[in-house]
Amino acid sequence: MRRMPMTTVFVCALLLVAGAVVTNAAAYEHHAQVRYWLDSPADEAYIDDNRGSLDIIYGRKGEFVDLLIPVDELGDFMSRGARIDVTHRDVEAFYAERNGNRGDFGAYHTFSEDVAWMDQLRASYPNCISAKWSLGQSHEGNDLWAFRVSDNPDVDESGEPEVLFDGMHHAREIMAAEMPMMLAEYLCQEYYAGNPEIVSLVDENEIYFVPIVNPDGFLYNEQTNPNGGGMWRKNRRNNGGSYGVDPNRNYPYEWGCDWGSSGSPSSETYRGPSPGSEPEVQAMMTFINAHDFVTRQSWHTYSELTLYPWGYTTADTPDEDIFQEMAAAMVEFNGYTPGQPGDVLYDVCGGTFDWDYGAQSEHDKIFGFTNEIGSTSDGFWPPDSRRQQLFDDNLWPSLYMIQVSAGLRGVEWMHEALPFVSSPGGNYEVVGTPVGYEGAAIDPASVVLNFRLNGGAFQELTMSPAGGGEYETMIPGQADGTIVEYYLTASDVGERHGTSPRNAPDALHYFEVGESFTHDMEAKRGWSVGDATDDASTGIWVRVDPVGTAAQPEDDHSPAGTHCWVTGQHSAGETIGYNDVDSGATTLFSPVYDLTGATEVSFSYWRWFSNDQGSNPGEDYWDVSVSNDAGANWTALEHTLVSSNAWESHSFDLFSYFASAGQVQLKFVASDEVNGSIVEAGVDDFSIAGVFDATGGGDLPAFQVKLERPFPNPFNPKTTIRFELAEPGFTKLGVFDAQGRMVRSLLAARMPAGQHGVTWNGLDALGRPAASGAYFIRLKGDGIDRTQQVILLK
Repeated sequence: MRRMPMTTVFVCALLLVAGAVVTNAAAYEHHAQVRYWLDSPADEAYIDDNRGSLDIIYGRKGEFVDLLIPVDELGDFMSRGARIDVTHRDVEAFYAERNGNRGDFGAYHTFSEDVAWMDQLRASYPNCISAKWSLGQSHEGNDLWAFRVSDNPDVDESGEPEVLFDGMHHAREIMAAEMPMMLAEYLCQEYYAGNPEIVSLVDENEIYFVPIVNPDGFLYNEQTNPNGGGMWRKNRRNNGGSYGVDPNRNYPYEWGCDWGSSGSPSSETYRGPSPGSEPEVQAMMTFINAHDFVTRQSWHTYSELTLYPWGYTTADTPDEDIFQEMAAAMVEFNGYTPGQPGDVLYDVCGGTFDWDYGAQSEHDKIFGFTNEIGSTSDGFWPPDSRRQQLFDDNLWPSLYMIQVSAGLRGVEWMHEALPFVSSPGGNYEVVGTPVGYEGAAIDPASVVLNFRLNGGAFQELTMSPAGGGEYETMIPGQADGTIVEYYLTASDVGERHGTSPRNAPDALHYFEVGESFTHDMEAKRGWSVGDATDDASTGIWVRVDPVGTAAQPEDDHSPAGTHCWVTGQHSAGETIGYNDVDSGATTLFSPVYDLTGATEVSFSYWRWFSNDQGSNPGEDYWDVSVSNDAGANWTALEHTLVSSNAWESHSFDLFSYFASAGQVQLKFVASDEVNGSIVEAGVDDFSIAGVFDATGGGDLPAFQVKLERPFPNPFNPKTTIRFELAEPGFTKLGVFDAQGRMVRSLLAARMPAGQHGVTWNGLDALGRPAASGAYFIRLKGDGIDRTQQVILLK
């Protein structure tokens, strides 16, 4: 069954707004919110057959859809005989009561307040933000305001990548208007404060904002519900008996399909009388075609999704690998579910990002995304207290969209990252193939590798042609315990640039040198998500501080840690099945460990698995596999239906499965194959170690070493780290940031067995005060790798 588009009952009213014209009509309707359970084929057929007259606001494939129903139709709807739960009998009243019936928008902004905010930002940050200008006017004569953030905001500079952020195609989605304004304010505040990351982004890009694409619908909600909570969605076109067109179904590319829009003027997904018929959409199209946008983020609410094209079909675009890579990076910290609309929610025909990417006869391809901000408990009008957190959840994806803009139309790289290596000494061969933009030739003199050791300064190595388009070089061999980070860069003859990873040096390839590795998941450290065969629609692996349920852990396993990998972040207040694994498999990969020559290899991990809840318990599998050839072939370690609902340790001897070690990698797969089941999984505290002894003797490295949580923690200005060694040996103690970069070496010496203590005074390696935030204290020695988190507060 195709995913259903959102549809709703329209609201008709005639009102007059001070300073803006709004169409008038009878009193607006109130709506009930219900959950319609898909318990039978007849239930699914009803939703499918009536999608043109139903307002579907959320759903989970094969389980339920959430609907908005006019209050006066609720009784008839409930009498259908299906299983229906009433979530809110009056949604507008619910939002008003939750926000205290305050008589205004509270922490959120009305249309006129948003316009004043734009002017205020210009007055406060004239060297960062332009004056606003109008892209055109709506049906009712209201302006679509735009502005630019740049180091020369009053000049449209040629040669700089252009990025677009817009909001409120749908009028009831208040955070979609707040997000672009808050992002613009954040960029300018940090730019004026001298934040080097933000200064670089603003100096090197032109960042455009259109906070309110649908001013008429927004003003209509402001008049019908002056305390917030208005549920009008479309614009205010007079259809002759009904009002409104959905602007996000009116873009011309693949306009008109019935499975992702409606031809009925009374439907909430009415696509309009013709492609691009709406003045708001025409203004956006003219604006975009006059520029050279590389990336676009169009904000909506809600569902905690990061969506990319195609919307009208679940077939892949030619750049599916790029979209997947970008989406995975964007959801790394907020735990949103990435994917195409038809796979994770509902099809969209005539939407923004299909036109962005598909209308390449009008403009170069744009990598457009939609973030659906917030959870079902937030709704369309979240509590005031949630506003800042929702912005924080979506800040990194926004900064990432700016960061990658320079490389998306440049040189593409094909490169397999180096594995974690076991033995010090020797050189590490790096091979990569740069491909010029649209087939342009590569400038051989531009192909270089940059690497750094333990977070130090970058060193540059020239890469030499190796035939077949490949280039190669050697990173010099390093001592045991060294962290090696690197990236590749090249330009084509058209002077278009590209790196691997795509947004280097903000992202780097990463490997470590040593015979043992312990990962407490407080940093990413080479782990990755996604296999070509994955098909889960929700519950994709994310590394987060988990929000617990009866099926998902509340805490990670590490005694002093917070983060672990789990199958989809839960949201407080949601049902147990929110963002669990649905409709297929999701895969987590460890790094590749080069343990060639090891005579013994052991590995262990703590895992969480739950499949014993929901309407079909005990029907879905947990699988763990190991490879000794970098993932070319796999051997099963675990294949089970048995839930633990607790952290459980598992250990294995690699030589019980293989005759030799080689390029060792593990993968963890949680699957959902039966509708109605609840599937959750987690992985934490992974260890792998090898013995390299030509005689075949020796013991596996001992892991019984103690690194205590620093005290005080949080701290300012100093904290003490205590640790205990079972045996004497060379020991390193260092401070690392959240990206795994070394901040300060605290100890590198041969230490006796016993208890020890070292104090960190909050300074980095150059004697400068470290910024407030989370850091990781890492203890390394012979067979030892332990990490603790510490918080510096100022």
